[in-house]
Amino acid sequence: MKLAFLHYHLNRGGVTRVIEGHLRALQRAREKGFLAFCPNAKLPVLVLYGGRAEGWPWALGDSLPALAIHYKALSCLDYDSEQETLPTPELVTAAIEEALQEAGFLPEETILHVHNHSVGKNAALPEGIFRLAARGWRILLQIHDFVEDFRPANFRHLAAGMLRWGNNPPTWQGRLYPQAAHVHYAVLTHAAAAVLARSGVPAERIHYLPNPIAMVAHLPARAKARKKLQNCLGLTSDNSYWLYPVRAIRRKNIGEAVLLAALGGSKVRIGISLPATSPAETPAYHFWRRLAQDLCKNVYFELALQTQADFPTHLAAADRVLTTSLAEGFGLSFLEAWVCDRELVGRDLPEVVDDFRNLGVKLERLYRQLVVPASVVEIASLRSYLRNCYREVLDCYGVRAADSWWEQLDQKVAGKTLDFGDLDELDQARIINRVADDKAFRFQLLEENPWFEDWLKNPSDPELIAANKQHVLDNLGLEAVGRYLARIYEALLAITPREEPGPLEQFHQIAEQLLRPERFRLIRSGKLRV
Repeated sequence: MKLAFLHYHLNRGGVTRVIEGHLRALQRAREKGFLAFCPNAKLPVLVLYGGRAEGWPWALGDSLPALAIHYKALSCLDYDSEQETLPTPELVTAAIEEALQEAGFLPEETILHVHNHSVGKNAALPEGIFRLAARGWRILLQIHDFVEDFRPANFRHLAAGMLRWGNNPPTWQGRLYPQAAHVHYAVLTHAAAAVLARSGVPAERIHYLPNPIAMVAHLPARAKARKKLQNCLGLTSDNSYWLYPVRAIRRKNIGEAVLLAALGGSKVRIGISLPATSPAETPAYHFWRRLAQDLCKNVYFELALQTQADFPTHLAAADRVLTTSLAEGFGLSFLEAWVCDRELVGRDLPEVVDDFRNLGVKLERLYRQLVVPASVVEIASLRSYLRNCYREVLDCYGVRAADSWWEQLDQKVAGKTLDFGDLDELDQARIINRVADDKAFRFQLLEENPWFEDWLKNPSDPELIAANKQHVLDNLGLEAVGRYLARIYEALLAITPREEPGPLEQFHQIAEQLLRPERFRLIRSGKLRV
């Protein structure tokens, strides 16, 4: 067997870390004797990417003696926004196949493990993958993010490309998900697996493949780390330091982290690790950074880029790891905190973390809502804005909402209280300003959200942290994920490609499941009004 990984880039980020984790997991699988299809010789691995590789550990292969890793940069795989001219499916197909054949990778012995092909960053890639399937390559399509999951701009970009290359509307969408016995799918959660199954993908072609969680390198001593942060954060023994290890894009709900800092006052310091960098995301990021500087002197940004203290120092100094995110493909932060011997606190995302709870991980300090009084915002205006934004998203995907969907959407703003996460940046900022100016209002929010007082008053439980750490490593560590990968690859190798791939016929079911009103958030899909 030979294995080729494919992704847009190898820049520092979630999917890149997963590819690195998969390579490490394959090494562990070889050490444990799981790789029956390659028991003795080194496993040949080719990593195809678009050319950008900031932060990739090029010495990785030296520590993985069971793998023979080679790399090939193909510019046509990168994001369309990074290329001078848009690639075509013909170019993508030819470039991938030529790179595979130059490396001695033939269809009958190769698995092509493709990450996030249909998310809409490269409009030619899905059609290119479809054509590779038609040429007999065994393919594992790993879905980290669905383009149908409130990503209308990406969806429009895909639509323009697919129509440009002669695919008919709306059936082109089915070609995002080619169907053949030798094309399988890997998903990060059981909820995502259910989405594909309900849309007509045969169960035997859908594989649960959680992201690997590895032991972290040794952290600095806590006392030494906190002393180092005294100057840059004003951190003292009286402060509780919560680290939000995230790139500050809109769906990470940065305003909610700022609100928590405002509620915590001098007792709390909150640090956010990385800035937003894309043109679509930076306006909201700069808005929150300015507001936090004006109103909350206890929120700190871009910690991972600072020279005074590296990221492991911030992690070692932190009392807890925070998440306020509204949507995750997998939810690494819900697990990595425990492996770093830190408690996780923050917003609950059931469709992600229910998988972790089923593995025995106890996530006790997570909240489903951050309750705020409805009287603080203009409800009639908010309801109209919510409906308009939701209608625009549905129209983009060609989905017609049932009457019950509109009723469910209106329920978000029908009571005396609202969930802060259902608001957009403009209304969130109004509430934070009110907290900063009005002590009585601050106390009202603390009463409405009693879990926050629990965070402030009660320390983390070392026994809970140790137990969760063990559950995570036992069920999602490199050895466990190595077993998952071995089983998936073995299933694909057992199939002889004989059929032409076809499009997913019930493709519309994917959008109809993911675009339901209870999953809609203005911060994810509404227009930025700041």
